[in-house]
Amino acid sequence: ASLHLEDSEDEDEAASNKSKKPRKATNLSSARASLFDQVSKQMTAKIASIQARVQDAKKAQTDEAAATKPSNSTDVATRKLYNDALEACLLLVQGWADKTVLVAAAEKHNDMLKAKAEDGKEPELVDVTVEDTVAEQSPCLRLAIAAAGTSINVERGTFLRTQACMQHFAESIPATAVDADQLDKQRLIWRRVFNCVTQLETSLKKCCGDVTKHVGSLAAAAEKDAKKQRDKEAKDAAANHMAAVQKKMKQAKAEGSDAPAIFRLEQGKLTTMKVVKGNAIPSDADLSTSFVLQECSHVKTWSDNAVCLQVLTNFGARYKKANGYEQAGKVTQPFQQRGGNEATEKFFGDVLAPVKASIVDISEFAQNWMTTSWMFGLQPKRIMAGLPPNCAACLRVLVYGEIEIYTFSTLSFLAALKEKGITVPSSTAELEQAVLDTTVEQWDLLQGKLKPTYHLLKKDEVLFTPVGHMVVEKTSASTMIYGARKSVLFKGIEAITEYAQCVALAQKDGKNTEKMVQVQDALKAATGSDQKQSQ
Repeated sequence: ASLHLEDSEDEDEAASNKSKKPRKATNLSSARASLFDQVSKQMTAKIASIQARVQDAKKAQTDEAAATKPSNSTDVATRKLYNDALEACLLLVQGWADKTVLVAAAEKHNDMLKAKAEDGKEPELVDVTVEDTVAEQSPCLRLAIAAAGTSINVERGTFLRTQACMQHFAESIPATAVDADQLDKQRLIWRRVFNCVTQLETSLKKCCGDVTKHVGSLAAAAEKDAKKQRDKEAKDAAANHMAAVQKKMKQAKAEGSDAPAIFRLEQGKLTTMKVVKGNAIPSDADLSTSFVLQECSHVKTWSDNAVCLQVLTNFGARYKKANGYEQAGKVTQPFQQRGGNEATEKFFGDVLAPVKASIVDISEFAQNWMTTSWMFGLQPKRIMAGLPPNCAACLRVLVYGEIEIYTFSTLSFLAALKEKGITVPSSTAELEQAVLDTTVEQWDLLQGKLKPTYHLLKKDEVLFTPVGHMVVEKTSASTMIYGARKSVLFKGIEAITEYAQCVALAQKDGKNTEKMVQVQDALKAATGSDQKQSQ
């Protein structure tokens, strides 16, 4: 037979209480007051806790309704099971707090029985007028517990009572006769009913968590698939761009009349790149223009470093054998830890030391920018037009060979094209192609607004190009052309506008620009902070 709420402890309950110390003899009136205080506080806290759980459950249902629906049959079936369990459990919890919910559910159940009843046969209806008492559970509550089924994990459902019944029980304690056995009985009743409510609350928490986790896991999977698609599109865009560059490289030779017009401009139509002589970039250097550093003692110290010498020599001898060299016309490879990176980072750090305060720290989301330098190897007689790596400012030093370098502001180039009525490229790929396709006559038209900066970069010279500036280059016929480079981001209004243009162009290429947007935000924040301090 099932145990009633007012029955004495059974074997399981007695066993679970063996570890408890026997109560000391006490004043029974004080014991009753203590019990009332304890029960009242527990009841108040439990009501508040369950109300919070109900709000969480409703939010989970709202979020689930707004979320993307499952697409495959397994996820659809799983979601329905979780939703049904949450709905049944939530209905029981709401009924525990408000008996009108239980009555409404019972009346709906009765209406269904009446509709299905055979003619002349009276269905067995649930009596909605009977309320919960300590002695007996109401029919409405029994129906709700049965309907909840396995969605709840309440060890002894027959002990469950509604909030109203529990509050009435708590309020009746002060009127209880001062009797030790009666107080023990009340403690047992309260422990049973309170444990049931706690288990019911835990069940609601579990059902709520199941729905939330299922929605979240499917959303995460969908985002992962979307990222894969974006990465694929970016990869395809890069492949298409590379194919276009290769086509252009096959059409144009590094020497001869068929080379792009920029390489055939007269000296007077070019600006000679500024030469700075010294060991480091001057603290007052204009970081919005290109320049070259000569007679830098740090270059020799770095190139004579035993590890760097070995690593660079090996790279120079082998880079032409690397995969993709023939197609791309170049090879890049990062310096490794204990493989020249430390010495190379120190070299570039020494060169940048006077302007270190202008460097934007983006190590939080782009650690490699701050801690890694790269080797590069170029194909002889090669032509290329493109933005610098990561669209950042760049330091390059040649270890072997020569390169003709032409640089200019990307923003200025686009603005000049627009002003002269020449088609303005909208993506990075279109920009690179436009630079190579611009005719001598068109360069003449742009002279008033744009004049490319030129320099023949030689061994041991350090080239600086600003953030977002276009670099057009032609390598010499030397058998090997290789060196090292370092990307860095400098503060400044010009840097912000140039980089913003690079982001817009990359987005038109269909590339994933999430990282670029983070860099852009950091650049704006650092520049804005500097301006506030100067004021």
